Amino acid sequence: MDVNTRNKPHASIAGLYPLVGWRSSPQSSSLVYLVEGSTYDTGTLIEWGRTIGLYR
Repeated sequence: MDVNTRNKPHASIAGLYPLVGWRSSPQSSSLVYLVEGSTYDTGTLIEWGRTIGLYR
C-alpha cells in the first residue's frame, strides 16, 4: 500500500519505505513523495474491501 505524502519526503519509520513518484494530470504534473508498506495480510485486506463493497 502506498500513501501520498505530497511534497514532503519522510524517513523510513516502522517499516515504511520512502518513494519518489509523479503526479500526472491534464493541468500539471509534479514530483510527489510516497511511503510504502507491505504486510502478509494484504490478500485478506483486499478480500475484506471487496466484501464490504469498497470495490468489485
